Amino acid sequence: MPPARNLKSYTQAADHPYSTSISGHANPAKDEVIIISDDEDADPNPPAHARVLDKGKSCSRSDLDIRNLQEEVKRLKDELDREKEECLRWKIDCIASDRSMERLHEKMEARVKSIPMSAFDDIIRCAVCHSTMWSPYILPECGHTFCQSCLMDWFGTIHATHLNAHPDYDVDLPQQLPDVAVPLYTCPTCRTVARARPCKSFLTVKTVQLVSKFSLETEPDGLAKGAGASTAIMEQWDGFFGRL
Repeated sequence: MPPARNLKSYTQAADHPYSTSISGHANPAKDEVIIISDDEDADPNPPAHARVLDKGKSCSRSDLDIRNLQEEVKRLKDELDREKEECLRWKIDCIASDRSMERLHEKMEARVKSIPMSAFDDIIRCAVCHSTMWSPYILPECGHTFCQSCLMDWFGTIHATHLNAHPDYDVDLPQQLPDVAVPLYTCPTCRTVARARPCKSFLTVKTVQLVSKFSLETEPDGLAKGAGASTAIMEQWDGFFGRL
């Protein structure tokens, strides 16, 4: 198919500026010339209205990009607002929970204050020395609790009596010498045989701390604390029940 052609027309004057008509009058004579050219010969500078159309298309694409960015910004802003609302609700819930805990604590303190301190004697006082158990230990077999020092003294007396009767006894070799009798450590209250070493009663510790807060009783000085103290006490139980 032959390439499209453009038609250009313009008016060119004849060789003579005037031609003589039949009537003898001189009339300006014009010859119309039509030039046919290929698209390749088209004017490289398009008309103004074509440039406006191309510019309009570019503007349309830019406007679309701007609208998309604006929608994305709006979406992110809405999401941020929702996150802020959720954080605010969470903060309000935390504050309400803290206030509820404070009210509960106040009720507990008021109830403890209304109870005579003597009502806690069976819980916080040792059955041997009748003093507050700042370092309480419980016997697993019977559940009775005593001061750690009182149990040490009680078991120490039993151990010494047993050694007097059985001088060959060695706490670390009970299975190697089956014919040798072993000491029977008992509960100071019910005389139940304690075959396992006592355990620290953390519930009694918390109770003693709570009651002493209202009774204004202070913990005695020189009481062993910390991991090192616990290790030392465990080693003291080794003298009665053998090493773990």
